[in-house]
Order: sequence, then C-alpha cells, then structure tokens
Amino acid sequence: MLRTLLVSQRWDTLRRGYLKTSLAQWTRYKSSQSRRLPNILLFCYKQDDSSINSAKMRLECCFPQNKYDFKDIRSLKDFFEVPWEDTIQALIVWCKDLQLEDGQTLQKIFNLLTSYLNKGGKVIMFDHTQLTTAYFQPLFNAGFEFHKSGPTRFNHEKLEISMPSDMSTFRKTFMEHKGGFFKVEEKEKSYYLASNLELPLSKGQVSACLLPLLETDAVSKSDPNDQNFALKLLLESVGLECEHTNQHLTGKSTSFQVGVVYWTSDDQILSFQNCLSRCRKSGVNLLSSAAESFENFMETTALPNLDSDEYTLVKPSSNANFHYNHFNWQEFTNSLFAKNYGRLAFHFNTVGTTMNIFNKLEMSLPDSLPALVIANQQSQGKGRGGNKWLSPKGCAMFTLTIKTAQGSNLANKPSLVQHFMSVAVVHAIRTIPGLQHIDLRVKWPNDIYFGDKTKLGGILVYSSFARGSFVFRIGCGVNVANDLPLVSINTILKDSYGISMKLSSEQVIARTVSTFEQIVEDFQTNDDDGWFFKLYYKYWIHQDVRVTYRKDGKELVGKITGVDEYGFLLVETDDKRTITLHPDGNSFDIMKNLISPKK
Repeated sequence: MLRTLLVSQRWDTLRRGYLKTSLAQWTRYKSSQSRRLPNILLFCYKQDDSSINSAKMRLECCFPQNKYDFKDIRSLKDFFEVPWEDTIQALIVWCKDLQLEDGQTLQKIFNLLTSYLNKGGKVIMFDHTQLTTAYFQPLFNAGFEFHKSGPTRFNHEKLEISMPSDMSTFRKTFMEHKGGFFKVEEKEKSYYLASNLELPLSKGQVSACLLPLLETDAVSKSDPNDQNFALKLLLESVGLECEHTNQHLTGKSTSFQVGVVYWTSDDQILSFQNCLSRCRKSGVNLLSSAAESFENFMETTALPNLDSDEYTLVKPSSNANFHYNHFNWQEFTNSLFAKNYGRLAFHFNTVGTTMNIFNKLEMSLPDSLPALVIANQQSQGKGRGGNKWLSPKGCAMFTLTIKTAQGSNLANKPSLVQHFMSVAVVHAIRTIPGLQHIDLRVKWPNDIYFGDKTKLGGILVYSSFARGSFVFRIGCGVNVANDLPLVSINTILKDSYGISMKLSSEQVIARTVSTFEQIVEDFQTNDDDGWFFKLYYKYWIHQDVRVTYRKDGKELVGKITGVDEYGFLLVETDDKRTITLHPDGNSFDIMKNLISPKK
C-alpha cells in the first residue's frame, strides 16, 4: 500500500506539480540556489562508523581539492530536524534497512526529499527500497535477476568497467531510456544499473544506483588506477564536479611544514627567538638563512625530520631582499596600520591549517607579541562545528594569536572576540576608498556575507586560560580573489558594481588585523560604551528579523532586536519580553534551531 501511495504521489507530482510550479515557488528556488554552500550531505542511517569513514574517503578522492565539504547525518531524528535543506549542494542517501521503517516515516522522508528536489537539489540514492521505487518505479525492469560468479562488467559510453564484488545479484534493473547508464549487456538483452531523472523547472536531479559504489572498487579498464571511476560518473550525473587525474594534496609533504617569518623590528624577532628557547617542545624550528630565495633555501638546506605537527620557519637575513613568490611582504606592510598586530608574521604557501602552528607555543608567547600565521592554501582548514573550511587559492586565510590579562574587559567577555573579527573584516574592506557602499555584512555570530544570501567568509576562535592570561587563536577565512567554490569579493566588485579594483589577500589581511587591533584597544578602554557595538549594528543583517527558537520543547517565534553584552542574540517574544538565544550546535545553519537556555 505504501509503495503504491509513494509511486502514485511521485508521478502525480512530476506530471502536474512540477510542470505547474508557481512563480512564487520558482522565486524561492532561485533564492535558495544563491545561498547553497559547497556541502555534500551523506545520510547514512544505520551504517557503522568504519563504513562511514571509508565512504567519506572514497568521496573525497573523487573531487578536486577544496571543492566540497562533507557532512553526515546518522539518525532519522536529525534528518528531519537539522536545517540541511537550504545549505547543501547534494544529498547522498546511503542507509541500511530503510525499507523496514514504518510507512509514515518513509512518507516523511519522501516528502522532505521531494521538497529539496523542488528547490533544485541534487540527490543520489544507493538504497533499493520503497523510497527509490517511489521515484523510479516506471523505469524498472521487473523480475530480472543478474547472476555472475566473477567481477561484474558493464559498458558506459564505450568504456568497459570492471567492478570486483560479491554483490552481483540485481533483482531489478532499469530499462533503457535517456537517463539510464551503467549498461549491462547479456546475450541479446541490455540492462541499466543506474538511472537519472531531472525535474523540468527546478532542475533538481535524482540518480539511483544499484551498485554498491561507496563500498567497493569500480574501475575503468583504460585507467585501472582510478578505483572510483564509476562512482565519479554517478556523482557527475547530478552535476557535481569530479577529478579524474587523482592528483590530490593528501597527507603532508615537507613543503607543507616550511614557512617564512617576517618582522618589522629586531626586538620582535629577538623576543620570538627567546620564546622558542624557553619552550622545549614548541613544535617550531627556526632556521636562519642567507639564501636569496625560498627555492634556493629548499634546495640547499637539510631540513630536520619533523613530526606531522612540527614546522620549520625560515628566517631570511633580510625580508626586503628575500625572494618568495607566494607572499608580497611589501604590499602587506603598505596596508598595515596596526601598532602591534601583524608586525610579526609567518607565511606558508600550503599548510594543513594555520590554527595549529603555534598551539604548543601559544602559552609561552609574551603578551606584547601577537603572532600572525598566513597561508595561501590549507589542506585541513577548520570551520565552525567541525566543518571543513574550503581553502582555495585567492582566499585570505590567517590565524592571529593574542593574549590578554585576566581581569581585562576582553578577558571578562571572551565570547565577543569572534564578533570583533567579523566586524574588523567588513569595516576594513568598506573603508577602502570607493568601496564604502558595497553590501558587505556581518551575520551573527561569525560569518561574513554579501547581502543576506552569499557567504564570503567566517571566523573560528579557540580560547584557553593559563598563568593569569587568556589566549585567543582567531582563525579567519575570506574569499577575496578566488572564483570557486564560492563567489569572491573581487567577483562581486566586478559583476555587481562594475568596479575594476582587485583586492589582494595581503591587503585584506593587513587592513583586517589593523582594524581588529583598534577595536580591541577601544574595547579594553571603553567596554560596552565604545566603538564596536556602533559598527556591529551598522553592518549586521539581522535587525528586526523574525526567527524560530525552542524553549521547553516548544517551537516559538520572536523578533531579533540586538545582541547582549556577551554577543548572544536578544529576541523580543510575542508577549514583548526580551530573551537571550544561543545556537543549538548544528553545523548547517546557525540561525536555525536556536534555543532559549534555562535560567
């Protein structure tokens, strides 16, 4: 009965509902498309941890470096409640025993998937259940079983693929049609082991695959080294971009662990050297060099054997005369107006993450010696809630480590640090002559947006306390000059404003840390009466926006009126009370599922 209901609903929706999509629905679709992030969600109900990790590794090997981030949802409760629908590029349904769930649950899943597809979503299904049948029933060959004792072989676009597997029995296959692929030829008959459907107006796509491509190899005979060849074809069938060269930045090479130190005064570099000498397990090796270039240093220097969490820093005899293609120190200092922040900087062309360089050393750094780590690319960039921060070339990425004494205004309100940096980024760019009116905004609590739909950057803060001081590691990433995976500031200047000016990462980072220093100094002196909150309300996108939140298990609605002295949202309830809201910890949209904490 359920199967009949789902099939009937699916084809009724496709034939009538999608073809008669209203203008309002189409507008909602276009709006949702503009804010989709490069996330791929794996819905892996009842899969074990080992299988999930293995599947994620397969998927990561399929895509270009820094193209997509991966998330997973493992329970039906989270699948229904977590706000994933408007924040992902594609959904992969890979579950066990989904057909054993009750009809009401499957109906609810089907409705959610259909809603997502109607917004232009991309779905891949590996489950041959009533759910898959609901979308593809008219395309199935009924009653066919394919048995083969050896590897399964089939043709796709004249490429023969061999898939070693003990799962080579297919109770159903897809009939030949324009969306069918992974062709099996047996005697005089042809069958398809995957199929694709596209929704006419929304361009949402769903592909179903009967092959266990997240669990086993499927290679092309023309390239036997590409073990995920068939999986890539499946991913590409819904419009995802795959990498067919297998040239990933995996693991850590020696060059990932070598950076260059820059300084503006001898006192700073001397203080840093003294700090290293006091900390026996700093994880940092400082090597002085008379080499004229970074390339010459790498060719002529015997580097020490390093653990994966250790780094070598090159200290050239002269910053001005040291040739280093990956960073323009002169351009950086020309844009730097800070008294202290940014005056000691460390640059890596490629690194795992800037957040970890000084994690063993931070407690030994003097209060007067903030350390700035910059990278052109990261292979393990970190985002909020365990997210990966995609880090392509052209993204301005840095971590600023600062210390403040216990009892200071900043130490008393450490949760404001992320807000300070968010405002610093926006103010630093919008005070450049000619850019005062671009719609660069702050989204609570730690994101940078163009308007209210397009994310351009984010902030991540780690804090710790020891020896009477708070230490803040403040990570920041802003899309300045890159085109992928998200739109960049330079793209916006050109396409939305007709401005030919091109900002550089050096310029944006220097102005940002300088502005951040001003905000911190002002706050340390004036607390809540200072400059920061005026700037924050000037740039934020939330004033009078209505949000839903949960209190005592109930979903309620309120109007955002501001933030409190610690940076948490202030919301006016329908009965005119003002309450404070905190995020619930979901890694999809921090403005969804807000909670009112118990007093």
